[in-house]
Amino acid sequence: MLERNGNECKHKECRNEKEKRVNPRSSILSAFIFGISGTLISVLIRIELYSSGNRIISPENQNFYNISITLHGIIMIFFLVMPTLFGGFGNYFVPIFQGSPEVVYPRVNNFSILILFLSYLFLILSLISEFGSGTGWTLYPPLSTSFMSLSPSSTGLIIFSLLVSGISSCLTSLNFWTTILNLRSYSLTLKTMPLFPYSLFITASMLLFSCNF
Repeated sequence: MLERNGNECKHKECRNEKEKRVNPRSSILSAFIFGISGTLISVLIRIELYSSGNRIISPENQNFYNISITLHGIIMIFFLVMPTLFGGFGNYFVPIFQGSPEVVYPRVNNFSILILFLSYLFLILSLISEFGSGTGWTLYPPLSTSFMSLSPSSTGLIIFSLLVSGISSCLTSLNFWTTILNLRSYSLTLKTMPLFPYSLFITASMLLFSCNF
């Protein structure tokens, strides 16, 4: 009876440890799903530019081309490249290079992946809000100030989506920062640390300082 209770306790401890751990494949898989939508938008843009004149986009809705450019750029950079190269590969390789069992705050990383889906939801809602926001993915003038793309609610949703995505990036950067500085093996110093953790540390520093200010 005691042995059975002990096995149940070990099983619960193992399950709790699995819940705490970060699965890098979830970040890469979510970025792959986001990348599919961005790729479909790029195919639409290429078909439209295949020849002169209107091919898919109707003349009454010329702003939809600018909307496609905006969504394609934002999805590919903030929802494909950053979650894959920074979050996914970082969660997988940083503990290996550091000689640590896991990152310092694994549940914070799980939360950052979840709010990335929320950010993507706000981005999709901007497509159907009013007549869309064709500001370009940089949100710079003159597109962001033109009467064709001046949709306050849609532009606000895009900005809020980028804000939530920035929070997700800041949480991941803070986790990498703390892990690289405080969770190294005894024989690994800052002088002997490989270049990959250094690159993530510098990238996380730039993200933290730029997003906060």
